[in-house]
Amino acid sequence: MLTSLRTNANIVPMIGWSMIDTLIRPELLAQVREEISSIAGSSAKGSDIGEHMPKLLSNPLLQSIYSEELRIRNGVIIQRVPVVDNFKVGNWKFPKGDMIVTSTWHEQRDRSVWNEGPNMEHSVEEFWAERFLVYPNDPNSGPGKPGRDTKFKGRVGGIDEEGNRPIFTTDSVTGSYIPYGGGTKICPGRFYAKQEAIGAMAMFLTMFDIELEKNDIPQPNMEYFPFGVVPPLGIFPARMRRRKV
Repeated sequence: MLTSLRTNANIVPMIGWSMIDTLIRPELLAQVREEISSIAGSSAKGSDIGEHMPKLLSNPLLQSIYSEELRIRNGVIIQRVPVVDNFKVGNWKFPKGDMIVTSTWHEQRDRSVWNEGPNMEHSVEEFWAERFLVYPNDPNSGPGKPGRDTKFKGRVGGIDEEGNRPIFTTDSVTGSYIPYGGGTKICPGRFYAKQEAIGAMAMFLTMFDIELEKNDIPQPNMEYFPFGVVPPLGIFPARMRRRKV
């Protein structure tokens, strides 16, 4: 029952947000379709996507979109209870048995941690498809705020220098990017969820042309917070038709 609840409550709005955030940005839509086509072929059908899943799952842009959706759309409460007295987290001390509560929604919007672009043009409150991409020749790229983790920035320099292609990473935001929880209680279905989300997105964009009837990003329905992926508020209509390859 618990697995069924998570499957229906999280992955459906997750795929919906991925589609909306991609479709509403024509340049991103073209880029995503190009990435899928480069992996599955320009004449690929929806039924062919499965055999290309390993490459789709390792594609930097598709992974970045998926991770950004988890960062901005997913909100859960993580609870822990210290088993020793004066348990320390940063400058805080907690007595044994007291509950510690963390909100992933707020942690994943911390401006002191997250990169918002060199001119703050990519707010932590907004979707940015490339937030989790590091470009070898761009010290301002990557999910972590530039200058916050200089050691990490040094490690990625020079990677995949041909064409300055990006790599996907979450390393510089370890401890702040926690959509699946952490420790021994981390979500065991996270790998399957990633396959569902990226695979479904690839199938939809391969099989259909989708026209959104609204040009504005919907607001999140906060009545669902903090129980997982927060769905869009209200109805977001669209027209779908089979693509002609």
